[in-house]
Amino acid sequence: MQAQVWRRASMSGHRMTRAAKTGNAADALGVLEPGCEVYVLTFGQFSLIDALHYLVEQTGPADVDVSVWTAAHADLTRSASLLEQSAIRRMRWVVDRSFEARQPSFVARMRSLFGDACIRVTASHCKFLAIRNERWNLAVRTSMNLNENPRLENLEVSDDAGLCGFLTGVVDAIFEEAPEGDFRAEMTALESVPGVRPAGSISTGEVQRRLTYPSAKSLRGR
Repeated sequence: MQAQVWRRASMSGHRMTRAAKTGNAADALGVLEPGCEVYVLTFGQFSLIDALHYLVEQTGPADVDVSVWTAAHADLTRSASLLEQSAIRRMRWVVDRSFEARQPSFVARMRSLFGDACIRVTASHCKFLAIRNERWNLAVRTSMNLNENPRLENLEVSDDAGLCGFLTGVVDAIFEEAPEGDFRAEMTALESVPGVRPAGSISTGEVQRRLTYPSAKSLRGR
């Protein structure tokens, strides 16, 4: 499979960087402005669901796509509550194929709250949110899963229609290719997402074992 890439011009003039050592998601992210890009390092004092809750308060009702490796009961329940309150108009989930084996009760909870039609499974360690409505296109890139984790994490929120559309397109492709209700599905190929194939590329799920860098021994001999 080709690598999927989104490229854009620098947004350095709009980027804000912050280290959130105390406080909550609202304190860390601040008030959103059109075209904003906010990069936050957090020490785990808030979770991805806290950030999602705050962001949809800022955007108003929106469609939300979520890609995570794991989630917890309380966070799933809060997500469903946002749906019931119409803060989220539609919610789709992409989770890793190991999720059911690792956390069968969490998967059962997810299925009961959202239904199989809103969930797809693939081999994935990717974490992001795409939050879209008529005014906002928030692409959220993060190391966080949908659970509390008191460790150093990163969170970047960009109001970028192109990037948000790219992430939504990835979710569209996974929902098209991955079978509904199969919680051990293999990695999807993302056939509908434009890709790049550099020289010496590797295929889906493969790892390039042979490196072309000089060895440590040859470097010491210089």
